[in-house]
Amino acid sequence: MAKATTRRANLQLDRSIQAATLTAAVPAGITQEELADVAKAAYSFVSSTHHCNCLSGVIRLVVEEDFSQAVEVNLGPAAC
Repeated sequence: MAKATTRRANLQLDRSIQAATLTAAVPAGITQEELADVAKAAYSFVSSTHHCNCLSGVIRLVVEEDFSQAVEVNLGPAAC
């Protein structure tokens, strides 16, 4: 029996001096339905944190493929 994999996107907010940027790291081969889910989550996040339903001038949204699995490095156990 095949193991089910969990596909997820990560939203990260970066507040810079000029404008805040919300970056959505999505898995490779994202479907239209998955992208719609990411967009809904981003919209919900922005409207709940800024109390505004408008994205214009408030925040930039960047969508990028998540290559974290390709460049993951095992650093070993943490030092105490």
